[in-house]
Amino acid sequence: MDNSINRDGSIGVKILNRFKIILDYQGMQICLKPNRKFNEPFHFDMSGVVVAQKGYSRVKENSNIPVKSSGSNMEMYKNIEVYYFKPKYEILEIRTESPGKKIWP
Repeated sequence: MDNSINRDGSIGVKILNRFKIILDYQGMQICLKPNRKFNEPFHFDMSGVVVAQKGYSRVKENSNIPVKSSGSNMEMYKNIEVYYFKPKYEILEIRTESPGKKIWP
């Protein structure tokens, strides 16, 4: 699924915090003036893979917890079942001309 046709893109905080931002609501314009962070190194994900969370799955794990034993120096453990929710993810898009597209059909 290629959503890039309907999307111009997103500008994230890692970009915006490098600028003084001036919003001209009447003129419907945004002005970005570089600030002191402008030349800092910029590291970003270049995989081209767009991932989104899609629900949760319930996970069960067995865990041994220490139990105090009265009158004994032996360490005792009780096996309990622990349940938690783990997020599920799906690939929404792999942008063309990206490293991710080279390894994904």
